[in-house]
Amino acid sequence: MRNILIIILTLFSISAFSQITVTGIVLSEEDSLSVPGVSITEKGTDNTAQANIDGFYTITVKDTSVLIFSFVGMVTREVSVNGRNVINTTLKPEGIYEAWDQKLRFFINSGLIENPVGGQFEFAVPTFINGLSLYGNCSYQTNLKENSYLDAGLRLNGVRLFHSSIFNYVWVGIESNYRHILVNNSTIQIISFESIWWSSVPFDLIVGYNQINNNSGIVLGMEYWIPKPIYATVKGKVSFLKELLEYQAEIRKSFGRFNSFVKYYSVDSYSELSIGIGVEFTYFFKYQRNEY
Repeated sequence: MRNILIIILTLFSISAFSQITVTGIVLSEEDSLSVPGVSITEKGTDNTAQANIDGFYTITVKDTSVLIFSFVGMVTREVSVNGRNVINTTLKPEGIYEAWDQKLRFFINSGLIENPVGGQFEFAVPTFINGLSLYGNCSYQTNLKENSYLDAGLRLNGVRLFHSSIFNYVWVGIESNYRHILVNNSTIQIISFESIWWSSVPFDLIVGYNQINNNSGIVLGMEYWIPKPIYATVKGKVSFLKELLEYQAEIRKSFGRFNSFVKYYSVDSYSELSIGIGVEFTYFFKYQRNEY
């Protein structure tokens, strides 16, 4: 009986010694101000404390436990005690980000006239400078023999120019494109610089300069968003050069994460009608994710 009492007292002593009192302060990660009313819970138990009006808290827990810090509108955080008596921590506000300019798109596409095999990659990334974003694309099609078509472009979006009483704010995008076409042992190289203008009107205007081999001229085009029930984007461009014309047309529609397009391209002796289908991914930077 005496041995049993000794064992019981020893177990109680071990349990008592494993309990420690933890104190600290909870601050906002956004502005470093204290956060009052934060709930501090020993994970896996009902043992809970609450931070006071100055963000200070006190709680007695096991020295191997995990503390859960939670507050409405902020991202819940878990912190391991690891025998520490003082634990200061921060919480950050929950965020909801549209991330319209943080996209990756991968397509498989096929030409119905010249080049039946191809793929396309697109990306959009914010520059964190006055709302500007960078958009890029690269596509390649081939017939696995002598014909191929490479199209690559880079665009800077969101440059605000001026305010108009008619069109509200006027915005412009600046784009450069390079196309390399190999058809029937002939090479066509195209470099263009374009500006995309948009405001409160339902279409965007495209104006630019184009050079095809030794010919140069202007680019004129338009992009229009078709609202419900179709929800599609239509874009067309024509390059007027001294000795030839270049035509570009595209219809694009999204189905959730999936994207599809039909586009037509023609210059000199080369023409192609392509269809493509792909998937879109939205990515987030660490500060945008509701995690630590």
